[in-house]
Amino acid sequence: MKNHPLILLLFIGNLLFSQTFEPVVPPDNIGGVVLFNPNTNDNTPIIELGEQLILKFDDLDGIYKRYNYTIERYTHDWQPTNAFRNDYMIGFKQDFISDYKQSFNTSSNYTHYNLIFPNNKIGIKLSGNYVIKVFQTNPRKPIITKRFAVYESGAGLQTLVSQGRTQTNETQTVSFDAIYNSQRFDLTRNIQDVWGTIIKNNNWNDALYNLAPDFVNDQKLTFNSIDYTFWAGNEYRWLDTKKRDAKALTTDHIDHDSIYHHYLMIDQPRAFSGYINEPDYEGGYYIRTVDQLAEDNIDTQADYIDVHFAFESFNPKNDVDIYVTGAFNDWQLSEQNKMVFDKENRYYKLNMLLKQGTYNYQYTFTKKGTHEIIFEEPEGNYWQTTNFYSTLLYYRPWGQRYDLLIGMGRVLSRE
Repeated sequence: MKNHPLILLLFIGNLLFSQTFEPVVPPDNIGGVVLFNPNTNDNTPIIELGEQLILKFDDLDGIYKRYNYTIERYTHDWQPTNAFRNDYMIGFKQDFISDYKQSFNTSSNYTHYNLIFPNNKIGIKLSGNYVIKVFQTNPRKPIITKRFAVYESGAGLQTLVSQGRTQTNETQTVSFDAIYNSQRFDLTRNIQDVWGTIIKNNNWNDALYNLAPDFVNDQKLTFNSIDYTFWAGNEYRWLDTKKRDAKALTTDHIDHDSIYHHYLMIDQPRAFSGYINEPDYEGGYYIRTVDQLAEDNIDTQADYIDVHFAFESFNPKNDVDIYVTGAFNDWQLSEQNKMVFDKENRYYKLNMLLKQGTYNYQYTFTKKGTHEIIFEEPEGNYWQTTNFYSTLLYYRPWGQRYDLLIGMGRVLSRE
């Protein structure tokens, strides 16, 4: 494994990367968690003030349980806010999820829950960062947490992605201009309370925070530091379980006992194999089936498949841990998605119970016993990779306790 100076560049800046909020890992009986944006038809967790998101999940115990939810506000860099709740929320502090149904004609029995929010029970007044938490009795012990952001149209963000300025062509640099309404927001009065954020592929864990504008003009802020650089990564791998009893292209074989088991083909390292242009969802996923009747009732008639991952390695890697990550598990590095080495077959393996659909995934290496990601392995980094970047502009009004999200931009790196 070679050393690369960009590792220091990407990790030393606590101001760029530090964040307090820590998402929870859902318990084993919770599956099929989806935060869906009907405005973009994907998993983008950013909406305009007045729009709504949809949270879906299943309880695999198969019996009804009362689940409650609450929405909490955070600062621009995901620190707990000290703003008064009445300043930014409307309605109740918490409410229960009333939309639920039992699964039908599936191998795994489950109860499906569906929530559209914000709503007339719990509404949002102000733009900014929020977390929705689902719990049974104690809001301090949630079973699901999902970050999302709400923006208002106070600034137009023009975003550009360019090849990173490294000799090895492994990175992408993001810059953006914010054209704002100076009559509505006097940003130059307290420019120290203006921040930018850049998110790659809707992954809050990998975002750059606390970015200060590099140039300030009347009605225009420019963010174009060479430090706003991301590892380019590679196109995501994919799996397809839309048909539970038939193999997809990346499936080696299928077994069936009480449920269906899909064994994926053994994946190879791609760090030095060269870039392959294969379209993906930029890490996303969709719950789907090929059966029309089930597709029309996808929430309750999609089945659960035990998906078996395999990553080739002739010898155990004593200095790293290996995880399977993607939007479907919020790129979390947890025991549930940590692989183990199979000495007999000479590969790392992991099985995960996933609801039928199409998923993007990748393998993530970390230094042994830590969550420090080794970005150079095993997927590789190629500047040609298509990545989806969101840029956000935050502003704390003079004398206020809250940060407003006054502008948002989106761009694909190969547009």
